[in-house]
Amino acid sequence: MGFPPGLDIHSLRRSYATHLQTELGFDVSFVQMQLGHEHASTTGIYTIAAPDYRSRELQRVLSATLERSGATLPSPDTKESR
Repeated sequence: MGFPPGLDIHSLRRSYATHLQTELGFDVSFVQMQLGHEHASTTGIYTIAAPDYRSRELQRVLSATLERSGATLPSPDTKESR
Protein backbone atom coordinates (compact mmCIF):
# COMPACT_ATOMS: atom_id res chain seq x y z
CA MET A 1 0.00 0.00 0.00
CA GLY A 2 1.49 3.33 -1.08
CA PHE A 3 0.71 6.98 -0.63
CA PRO A 4 -2.32 8.53 -2.33
CA PRO A 5 -1.59 10.47 -5.54
CA GLY A 6 0.10 13.81 -4.81
CA LEU A 7 1.36 12.72 -1.39
CA ASP A 8 4.91 11.49 -0.94
CA ILE A 9 7.52 11.31 1.78
CA HIS A 10 8.74 14.83 0.95
CA SER A 11 5.21 16.15 1.51
CA LEU A 12 5.37 14.76 5.03
CA ARG A 13 8.83 16.26 5.60
CA ARG A 14 7.64 19.67 4.37
CA SER A 15 4.61 19.48 6.65
CA TYR A 16 6.74 18.52 9.64
CA ALA A 17 9.31 21.27 8.99
CA THR A 18 6.63 23.91 8.44
CA HIS A 19 4.74 22.89 11.58
CA LEU A 20 7.88 23.00 13.73
CA GLN A 21 8.84 26.44 12.52
CA THR A 22 5.55 28.28 12.01
CA GLU A 23 3.16 26.73 14.50
CA LEU A 24 5.53 25.70 17.30
CA GLY A 25 8.10 28.48 16.85
CA PHE A 26 11.25 26.37 16.65
CA ASP A 27 14.33 28.09 15.29
CA VAL A 28 15.34 27.25 11.73
CA SER A 29 18.63 25.76 12.99
CA PHE A 30 16.68 23.21 15.05
CA VAL A 31 14.49 22.33 12.06
CA GLN A 32 17.60 22.07 9.90
CA MET A 33 19.10 19.61 12.37
CA GLN A 34 15.85 17.60 12.54
CA LEU A 35 15.77 17.22 8.76
CA GLY A 36 19.49 16.49 8.52
CA HIS A 37 20.24 19.36 6.14
CA GLU A 38 23.76 20.69 5.86
CA HIS A 39 22.57 24.14 4.72
CA ALA A 40 19.75 26.33 6.06
CA SER A 41 18.83 27.24 2.47
CA THR A 42 17.80 23.62 1.90
CA THR A 43 15.61 23.75 4.99
CA GLY A 44 14.00 26.92 3.64
CA ILE A 45 12.72 24.94 0.67
CA TYR A 46 10.86 22.63 3.03
CA THR A 47 9.15 25.29 5.13
CA ILE A 48 6.19 26.64 3.22
CA ALA A 49 3.87 28.75 5.37
CA ALA A 50 0.19 28.61 4.51
CA PRO A 51 -1.50 31.87 3.46
CA ASP A 52 -3.60 32.02 6.64
CA TYR A 53 -0.47 31.67 8.78
CA ARG A 54 1.28 34.43 6.82
CA SER A 55 -1.74 36.72 7.29
CA ARG A 56 -1.92 36.03 11.05
CA GLU A 57 1.81 36.57 11.48
CA LEU A 58 1.77 39.79 9.47
CA GLN A 59 -1.17 41.07 11.54
CA ARG A 60 0.68 40.17 14.75
CA VAL A 61 3.85 41.99 13.71
CA LEU A 62 1.99 45.06 12.41
CA SER A 63 -0.11 45.30 15.58
CA ALA A 64 3.00 45.07 17.78
CA THR A 65 4.73 47.75 15.68
CA LEU A 66 1.74 50.09 15.92
CA GLU A 67 1.47 49.50 19.66
CA ARG A 68 5.15 50.34 20.19
CA SER A 69 4.82 53.50 18.09
CA GLY A 70 1.66 54.65 19.85
CA ALA A 71 -0.14 54.95 16.51
CA THR A 72 -3.67 53.79 15.88
CA LEU A 73 -5.50 52.84 12.74
CA PRO A 74 -9.07 53.89 12.08
CA SER A 75 -11.56 51.09 12.56
CA PRO A 76 -12.80 49.39 9.36
CA ASP A 77 -16.26 50.86 10.09
CA THR A 78 -14.94 54.43 10.02
CA LYS A 79 -15.37 56.10 6.64
CA GLU A 80 -12.89 58.79 5.75
CA SER A 81 -14.15 61.85 3.96
CA ARG A 82 -12.19 62.74 0.88
